Amino acid sequence: MGDRQKPLSLAIEEVCQRYKNETAIMQRGEVPVSYSNLWYTIHRFADKLLDSGVRAGDVVAAPVIEPIAVIAMKLALIRIGATPIAVSNRNVADETVPGVDYSIVPAKNIIGHAKEIAFESDWIGPPKRLIPYVSGGGIVHATSGTTGLPKLRADDESTFFARINNGINARGACDGPVFVAHEVASIVGIKSSITALLSGQFQMPMLDGYARTLAMVRDLGIVHAFVPPVYLRQLVEAAERDNIRPTKLKRINAGGSSISTDFAARCEDVFGCEVYNDYGSTETDTIATHRASSVSTSGSVAGRIFPGFGVRFIDEELQESPSTKGGELQLRPPENMKIREYPSMKPLCDADGWVSTGDVGHINDEGLLVLKGRKSDLINVGGNKLAPEIFERMLAGNEGIKQVAAFRISTDIGIDDVGIAVVPGEEAKEEDLLSNIASQFDDFYVFRLLVVDTIPLTEAGKTDRAELLAIYVNNSRR
Repeated sequence: MGDRQKPLSLAIEEVCQRYKNETAIMQRGEVPVSYSNLWYTIHRFADKLLDSGVRAGDVVAAPVIEPIAVIAMKLALIRIGATPIAVSNRNVADETVPGVDYSIVPAKNIIGHAKEIAFESDWIGPPKRLIPYVSGGGIVHATSGTTGLPKLRADDESTFFARINNGINARGACDGPVFVAHEVASIVGIKSSITALLSGQFQMPMLDGYARTLAMVRDLGIVHAFVPPVYLRQLVEAAERDNIRPTKLKRINAGGSSISTDFAARCEDVFGCEVYNDYGSTETDTIATHRASSVSTSGSVAGRIFPGFGVRFIDEELQESPSTKGGELQLRPPENMKIREYPSMKPLCDADGWVSTGDVGHINDEGLLVLKGRKSDLINVGGNKLAPEIFERMLAGNEGIKQVAAFRISTDIGIDDVGIAVVPGEEAKEEDLLSNIASQFDDFYVFRLLVVDTIPLTEAGKTDRAELLAIYVNNSRR
């Protein structure tokens, strides 16, 4: 592994030279891309970026599609001192995100605004020159989308590298081939991919179809896997249904939300390896991990908080609460891991270094963090925290629906089902409502229909989602 005191770009350079003839990435699970080819791709992209006018200090959206292109593009931008930002080309065109200088877009997706740079076939090939490293680069991550544009969080290169090393310190380096099921455009995905690179191991991405993905995990002898819970559920079901059992897996790290003890035990039985749950956020990075099948405590156990992180709980009166009683979790990350809000670049922590997570929980008698839920109403779908209004807008005005409200329903695998409360129109039938709603949801979202006479409101006149959940739970017990 590269020297962690070096800038990330130089650490990547070191491992690419050390493992140059080894496979870095199995593109589409079939095409081996060596470390040297990845290295040359980074330089090719850097050269094309410079030819297109991108300079150190620029902020660049790079919504390219192939995982290897996303990884190489972000590393190329950081190498020339620029900053990749996780926003769409449409956000750049509409100028809803300030301070973005360019957007790198596949030629077929060009929409015609002044900041676009076409990513064409001539970007693929050997570099004309090796591009020297320029300091000052960084990366801007997006939090999960809520009511529209996600919140943006900025790392400089050293902070980003510190966050990668935080995960390596907690879990150890990868000592075999790696499966990264997370989207590499996400912070969890890019960190997992770079972790595999720095460990000198090849990685494969998620493929089309869960059975095909499992078969490739088996055939490539994958040892470590980074998988969001929503995909882990699908992979377990595919393994049980099709009897595809990878035999080399040692460890699965599920990140994005908590998974239950029973579900973790089921995964371990199916895959024959240990399953760990990672807990953290864009604002704080991973702060706890634990083997999810090993605890007997009820509730969503996040694990023992890593050394170096301060922790406290705040009650409803905004006073510090005993950790055993709990409240809203606040964390104080190490100094080298504190990130900033984009575009203001203001620190996300308060004057004393504390960051509010929005999670509610406590520390149990075993010293483990137990999560009770979210302070907000956001619905956690596999780590993507979505506002209920998104589903309400999608269904409003549909045939047979007079009023609609969405709410979160927690499950034992750590992801939420989407509760859909409907006031039906006259003569609307429940089976028709189910069919209507199902036609607008894909398999990623599991919804539960609740038919009500009226949508309950709080004293402030807002949808009372807690009351909707109570009605749903009460109905389920009958």
